[in-house]
Amino acid sequence: MALSTSLNERPTNRSHIAIISNRPSISDAASNFAGITFSDVTSAMVTITVADGEAFCIHEGVLKRISKYFRAAFEQDFLEAKERMIKLPHVSADTFRRFMVWVYTSKIEVGQDQSPGHATQKWKGLGFEQHERVVNQLLQLYILGDAHEGPALRRATFDLLYTIFTEISTYLSDLSIIAIAYKNFSRKSPLLRFFVDSIAKFEWFEAKDLTDTGIADDIQETLPAEFLVDMYIRHAHVAILIRKGLREPNYGLDRCDYHEHAN
Repeated sequence: MALSTSLNERPTNRSHIAIISNRPSISDAASNFAGITFSDVTSAMVTITVADGEAFCIHEGVLKRISKYFRAAFEQDFLEAKERMIKLPHVSADTFRRFMVWVYTSKIEVGQDQSPGHATQKWKGLGFEQHERVVNQLLQLYILGDAHEGPALRRATFDLLYTIFTEISTYLSDLSIIAIAYKNFSRKSPLLRFFVDSIAKFEWFEAKDLTDTGIADDIQETLPAEFLVDMYIRHAHVAILIRKGLREPNYGLDRCDYHEHAN
């Protein structure tokens, strides 16, 4: 249900109220955002309307603290600042709801049980279908953080993706996720590099020689040309190191090679 732009009205969806009306403590908020202040979590509410017309209320100060995009929108002489409302037509309600939960609880809720937390064991035994759903949900959340200049959200999302790909399963059966990533990120994106390196690490065992990426020809036809180029370069580089004895076949990936460090 769409909300009125009036700040005196509150959403009727109780699942939103549970997230929004319980104001976090400074210590809770500080676990996500260095420099958060009391005024951030007691500031006026603004309305964010997403793709299907569903609307969410959130503290203006928190939005401005975690995103350069939102800070510019509310501090400059834009229509959004006057109306205290921003429309995000390319963001789904599910994705923004996960963003809201993360903002106020420091947790990212994905999958069926919506309780990934920090325990690897909770991810054990994921079937392919649920694995791909979780990866796609995290990817959409990362896209939100990337498009709206929210480095803290990117870091938190990447941490879970890293855990899934390095400790649970490097296998990505639905490579359409790669097409989504290449559509939304620059070639320099650390997440793109991580996807390429993770898939190359897995497909190495299927490859026959340096000219083979390990990905079946019919699947390659559905993938972005940029990905195939990046995949070939990475695969050839790693294959040469392995054959020279400079790297073990079952090598690992270092989180710090892809992680955005906070200032």
